[in-house]
Amino acid sequence: GKERIPLRHKTEQRFRDSIRRVFFAYALVPMLIVALAAYVLSYTFLNRSMRMRNINLNQEIATALSADITAYQRKLRSLAQDDAIRTLFESGEAGVSLYEELYRFSNSQPLRCGFYFLRQDLSPVAASNTQVPAYLSAAGGIIKRMGETPDAVRVAWEQDTRRADRYLLLGHAAQADGAVLGYLLFEAEPQILAARIGEPSPISVIIADN
Repeated sequence: GKERIPLRHKTEQRFRDSIRRVFFAYALVPMLIVALAAYVLSYTFLNRSMRMRNINLNQEIATALSADITAYQRKLRSLAQDDAIRTLFESGEAGVSLYEELYRFSNSQPLRCGFYFLRQDLSPVAASNTQVPAYLSAAGGIIKRMGETPDAVRVAWEQDTRRADRYLLLGHAAQADGAVLGYLLFEAEPQILAARIGEPSPISVIIADN
């Protein structure tokens, strides 16, 4: 008949199997801990590297744009004090010499901006584009801020909600005898900004009014 295995042997076999399972479990736990620790460290390192890259990139962008913005701020202050600008708003006629000056200045800058010289109702007196941007509003944004502080250059981001594009604007109020006649604006389009900072898409950086 079939040989019977003694009970003692069965017990010893079960005991050895139990020991093997215990050793396997104890060996597996450290391996899982090491694997988890490696994952956490890798994620932390990658996250920190990406964060540092973003910080460095933003610093590079801010540095690159700082000189550009300063140049346009100076130009706006000069224009705001120019008697020819007062005459422009009073007569409503922009001469060829003004357009030549504005295009010559913009083309000489690393960041080439369009320009809009607008009356208080936002109709153009002189502009590099025949259509005034839809995102400009007398009720808010940079237009309102120029009206509130007509002696200061204002810097702002404005968004075209139709396309989710963001534009960098620099502006100064045009005045005569303390009264606001209109607004002088330079506009950097998203594509121009992207080309200037060497990125495939525009990046928003913190820019303060000055």
